Amino acid sequence: MSETNKNMVEKIKEAEALAQNTILEAKKTAASLIEEARIKASNQVKMARQNCFNDLRGKIQEIEKVADSQVQSSIAEATKGKDLFVASGQNAVADVADWLAKEVIRSYGN
Repeated sequence: MSETNKNMVEKIKEAEALAQNTILEAKKTAASLIEEARIKASNQVKMARQNCFNDLRGKIQEIEKVADSQVQSSIAEATKGKDLFVASGQNAVADVADWLAKEVIRSYGN
């Protein structure tokens, strides 16, 4: 084999080695980019879940406040109605007691 052919063979081998190294580096870079993209996507999913959780928690708190307000209003109305009923019953009891006392006195005397 001539010297020129040997040089060409050597250059071809060097070019092949360089190409293989370039391919390996490209594979490493691609794997790194894929891992970074996977981590970024995972973090975005986590953030989206956290945002949804926070939104739902806020909505639940708002609903609980409204429900608590409605319960307090209902309790106030029921207490007012109870007080009116008790007051009307007390007046009725007093009226019945007065009538009964009058009837006893009228029937049996002093």
